[in-house]
This record gives sequence, C-alpha cells and structure tokens, in this order.
Amino acid sequence: MFTVAQSSSIDNFLNHVNVSLHVPKPAYRHFSHLLQGMIQERRNGSMTVLRNSSFWHRHLTSVTRFFQYGQWNDQGVQRKLQRSIYQQVQQMSSSEDPLIVIIDDSICPKTKPSSQALEPTEGASYPFDHKQGKPIYAHQWVTTMIGARGSFLPFAMTPYVKEEYSKLDMAQHHMDQIPDGTRDVYVLTDSWYAATSLMAYIQERGWHFIGGLKSNRVLLNDRVSQPVREWAQQKEDQTSCIVTVGDASYYVHRYDGALKGGLKGTVLACRPTNTAASESSVRYFFCTDSSLTAQKILHFYAERWNIETFFQETKDKLHMGDYRLRSLFAIKRYMLML
Repeated sequence: MFTVAQSSSIDNFLNHVNVSLHVPKPAYRHFSHLLQGMIQERRNGSMTVLRNSSFWHRHLTSVTRFFQYGQWNDQGVQRKLQRSIYQQVQQMSSSEDPLIVIIDDSICPKTKPSSQALEPTEGASYPFDHKQGKPIYAHQWVTTMIGARGSFLPFAMTPYVKEEYSKLDMAQHHMDQIPDGTRDVYVLTDSWYAATSLMAYIQERGWHFIGGLKSNRVLLNDRVSQPVREWAQQKEDQTSCIVTVGDASYYVHRYDGALKGGLKGTVLACRPTNTAASESSVRYFFCTDSSLTAQKILHFYAERWNIETFFQETKDKLHMGDYRLRSLFAIKRYMLML
C-alpha cells in the first residue's frame, strides 16, 4: 500500500507540472517508475539497485539507455519543474515577502579512473575539498535554490566543466531563468561568488546581493584604497554595536560606501562576542541594500545555511553523487530527476 501511494503521488505530481508534454508515453513509464526507485530507502547509486527499487522489471540496459538515449526532452522537463517551483514559492508566501535566491556549489567524489581506462567518467575534475583539505577527483555541482519565509526548493543544478564555462557564468545563467516579479529579491552567496561582475548583474536585474566578503577586498574609504581587514583592525578599539542572530551575538562594525570597482553598499565586520579579538575570528559581509540594518543583513545571510542542509540531506537520503554513470549527458538527466 505504501508503494502504491508513492506511485500515485508521483504520477499526480508529474501530471500537475504537465511533464507528459516533454516525455512520450513509453519514456513516461520509465520516468515514473525510476522516480519511485530514487526515493526508496537502502538504495545506493547502482543502476541495478535503482531498477530493483523501482519495481520496474526491465533489463538493466533499459535503465542505463533511458538516461543516455531515452527520447524525452530533458530541457523541457527542467523548464516545467522550474516554473512549478517558482509558483510554489509564490503561493507559500505573501506578496510582501522578499524572494531569496541562494547560490553555492557542492562536490560529489568519484573513483579516480585507471590510466588505462577507455571510458572514464565525463566532466570530473579535481576541485578542492574543504573537508579533506586537498583537491579530490569529483564532479562539482553549481546549485541555485529559491524560497521565502524559511522554505526553500532547489531551482537549478549544473555540473561545472572548467573547459566550457565558469561558475560565475553558470550562476548568472541560473538567475536568468528566474522570472522578473514585483517582490524584492535578495541573492545570497559565500565569498567565492562575491565577484564584481556577478553583483553588477544582480543590480541590473533590480535585485540585491548579500554575501561573504574576503578580507583582501578593497574599500574606497574617503577615496583612499584600503583592504577590508585593515579597516576592521582600525575599528577594533572603537565602540561597536552588538547584533543577535538566532542564538549567537556578534560585535559589528559597519561601513557604508564603495568597494574598489565602484560597487556601492554596506560592509559588515562581525566577530562573535564569545571569541577573543583576532584576524581569524572576524567575518566580513557585503550588502548592496544599504537601507537594511546590520541585524537584517545578518538575518538574511543566515538563510544561506539552507543550501548546506540541502546538500547534506540529498547526499545522505537520496544518495546525490553516488550515481554510477559515465556519460555527462546521462548524469545530468539523472540529477534532473533526483
């Protein structure tokens, strides 16, 4: 009964977003059954286990061929899903709530191929893994989530292929797919994505940027160029405000002005109140909406943690990254269904 209920829910969802327009009937049956298999417990990335979990008694090659050669329009399906996700976010919040866009990337480790491998996994490279403190062989997925009122949904996931495009280009492409609306929009990123070009694009859309800032970014303070860490050190002995976000409190210094390059906004230097003063204990943030208070900026930025929990849960529960496919085209389709 549980499996029948799951199958019914999946079909109802696929009908709701009108996936059948882009997935012909034979491929639709594969689509529905494989989705059911993907949400089963005790599953790994094996195509054999996926077939068995989906209760779709077809030969294993039919599963792998579905991802690689199946006659269905994956780009059309993605557009339908994105439209549905955007509508859900609109419906679960009021028109006065700002739309939050979160951008980040995550790596999915893969087995390093032998030097004699004839068909190594496509699209894999050696991104730096912060957990292991070294580059590892993996796929890197640039991901965008959208949401409001603390509820967020994945909007786009694209594998980073260094030879084809930059992560900043991919982030911008994801945002290109978000419709214009009447709400305020805040884009949240870590310091890696706080590039002048990306922030300028966000401002051109009429949106706002809130993100981490590296300590070597330069402020134009009274027309004098100064790294943000030097500015913060000069402020350390001056009176700061205390801002509480959640269960944590921070000493905060604020600068309203421009970064080198002319981008105007607000810079915050934040240190936890329970931490001794040191260069490593200070974190920096930049916001292009200078009308916000320091507390509001940090409150918005705290929402960025939702994408970290998304990565963790999809890896733990849906085995994101455990796929055993070699073709990048097939992998993209697998991740779209996931």
